[in-house]
Amino acid sequence: MPKYPRILYYDMITGQVTHDTGEPIVIGVDDYQGIRVELDYENIKALSECNRDRIRELHLELDQNAQDFAECSGYRVNPETLELEFSYSDPDDLDP
Repeated sequence: MPKYPRILYYDMITGQVTHDTGEPIVIGVDDYQGIRVELDYENIKALSECNRDRIRELHLELDQNAQDFAECSGYRVNPETLELEFSYSDPDDLDP
């Protein structure tokens, strides 16, 4: 069975992630790109309410950036480079 990659749906102008599908799951469907994306838009409220012309997808490989996701305080997609940008909390900052 194929493994679906993690998909980040993001605003192409701001880079803000609208929806993160999380780590991959195993499903017995070969054409995940067409079927999975359409199902996500139908079933995920945050996506169904978006202007689809502004939303793009970033498909990640299995466990890609897993440590960054585990340690970061936030992330976005840089709309110019299409690379993930992670932000981290300062451990010395005592202000929550």
